[in-house]
Amino acid sequence: MNNTNNETLTNHLQLMSGDMDDAQSMNFNYQPAHVDLLQLSSELVVEINTKRLTALQERKAIAAMNMVIANLYSCYEQWQFEGAAISHMPWLCYSRNRSKFSVPARYREAAHTYRRIIDSTIDPLLEAGCLYHVKGYLDRTRGVGK
Repeated sequence: MNNTNNETLTNHLQLMSGDMDDAQSMNFNYQPAHVDLLQLSSELVVEINTKRLTALQERKAIAAMNMVIANLYSCYEQWQFEGAAISHMPWLCYSRNRSKFSVPARYREAAHTYRRIIDSTIDPLLEAGCLYHVKGYLDRTRGVGK
């Protein structure tokens, strides 16, 4: 990416970072239904993993990638549905706090751990340039995180 593109992207992200009120929270129950999205998940897991995965690890990695892709697609659908009402695709918000992932295994999918979602799925997608990340903030007047 050349310098002009980097500056344009940086300016765009700064403008959008203040507009997080319409952000969608990550839903850990979402799964893509479309065959192309499922295929994309499998291909991305192969591309971003530097080490060889066992069959169980690969299934969990694909389940985590499916969930992330389904959430991103949900943001895209909302943007398409609202059309001109909003100028950009809504942000997908998620916590990077380990304690938010410490729900007992009985109540969550085994593939949805901090290590699997953040370290092994989102961070490699960020490093590959597939996603953009803007750190949220705490609105101290309302006591709400964005």
